[in-house]
Amino acid sequence: MGRISGVMRLALIWGILLYGIYGIVLLIIPAQFVALTGGAAFDAGWIRWPGGLMLAVAYGLFRVMNAPAKQGTMVITVNIASLLIAIALIVSFVTQEIHVFLFWIVLPIVLWVGHTVLMFLGYQSSRNAL
Repeated sequence: MGRISGVMRLALIWGILLYGIYGIVLLIIPAQFVALTGGAAFDAGWIRWPGGLMLAVAYGLFRVMNAPAKQGTMVITVNIASLLIAIALIVSFVTQEIHVFLFWIVLPIVLWVGHTVLMFLGYQSSRNAL
C-alpha cells in the first residue's frame, strides 16, 4: 500500500468542501438557498434530506483521505455520484427546466464536472494506495 497522490488529495479536499457545503446548506437552510438562487418557493422538506446524505459523503471522503487503504470502491462510488450530479445539472440547464439566475446553474456545473474529472485522475494516480 502506498500513499495517495497530490491530485487525489486535492480531489478529496474538493469533494469534502463541495459535498459538505451543499450538505449543510440543504440540511439547514434549503428554502433560503432556493430563494437566494432565484428559484420558486417550495416545501423545504423535499430537499432537506439530501443535505444529510451529502454530509455523510463528505465525512466518508474525509475518512478516505485519512485512511485510504481499501477505499477504492468509495472513491469510484463518489466519482459516479459527482458525475450524475453534473449530468443532471447539465440536462436541467440545456432543457431550461431550472429557472434560477444563470450564475447558480453554471457555477455548480463547473464545480461538479471539475470534481468528477479530478476524482478520476486522482483515482488513476493512486490505485496502489486505495
